[in-house]
Amino acid sequence: MNIVERILGLIERNGITAAHLLRETKLHSTTISQWRKGVYKPSADAILKIAAYFGVSTDFLLTGKEFVDADIQNSTGIKMPVELQKIFVDAQENKFDMTQAELNEVADYINFIKLKREKKKEKHQKKTRATPDK
Repeated sequence: MNIVERILGLIERNGITAAHLLRETKLHSTTISQWRKGVYKPSADAILKIAAYFGVSTDFLLTGKEFVDADIQNSTGIKMPVELQKIFVDAQENKFDMTQAELNEVADYINFIKLKREKKKEKHQKKTRATPDK
């Protein structure tokens, strides 16, 4: 699927007409028909306006993928590595370049890390309880 097909899909899914989108984004009335015919490709300006109108990223319009922000972090301030974010995005879109056994191995490793963290936490709590207050 290319960018024009993604834009047309967004128009259809949102129940609007191409003419409505063009009016709202202040693009020329023949723009989409020229894109369909391959006369022109969407300009950077058009991509920005259409992404803003539909509330999607320019990444999605260009590639079909929503790339995640390198600065994403959880409530404790821990940042998720971009490579791991990409794996999760691919997983959501069923675009794996891994076998089921490899995916299971990744899940097992994540569970191993969680278990290791829990054991460390329990050990720390036992040690804290064993230390008398001064």
